[in-house]
Amino acid sequence: ATVTITVAPDAAGTDVPVAVNDTANVTEDQSVNIAVLVNDTFGPDGPSATAITIAAAATNGTAVVNTNGTPNDPTDDTVDYTPNANYNGADSFSYTITDSNGDTSTATVTITVAPDAAGTDVPVAVNDTATTGEGFAVTVTVLINDTFGPDGPSASAITVGPAANGATVVNTNGTPNDPTDDTVTYTPNPNFNGSDVFT
Repeated sequence: ATVTITVAPDAAGTDVPVAVNDTANVTEDQSVNIAVLVNDTFGPDGPSATAITIAAAATNGTAVVNTNGTPNDPTDDTVDYTPNANYNGADSFSYTITDSNGDTSTATVTITVAPDAAGTDVPVAVNDTATTGEGFAVTVTVLINDTFGPDGPSASAITVGPAANGATVVNTNGTPNDPTDDTVTYTPNPNFNGSDVFT
């Protein structure tokens, strides 16, 4: 006897992966690791043996797939997002997942980049003191208690204002494009003694 079998196709879309849109939050000048797959499914065919991919790059930052050491197993993949320096506002990127049959699904991650807390990304210069004898110059390491902040230093020397009773000169110590080793030499005017100030 013969048995005739009819294999009906899947209902539309039931054997394809489904990627669902995500949201994430990060602070300016920081990075965030996004578990984009937490709400996705690879479907009955299971995942492919390749990593997920970035389908559309972020406009105001970078999105990089993190395979977590298993490049042939996408189920633990995440995405590391880093906003551009000093950027805050909205950003987004898209990623694609693939099942073992080659079917794909793409979703979008919308990111909110919050501004730094007031003042946390700016340099901080702290007041200094120095002592010298009448008629003698003194070199002041003015940066020893300062910080350039997360943005780092500029590519130019520090600047110094005049003193009322002496002369001030910035020493770049041979590195005019690197202010981190700059100092200031103060020379009092002839016969002057007392307090003096410069900025």
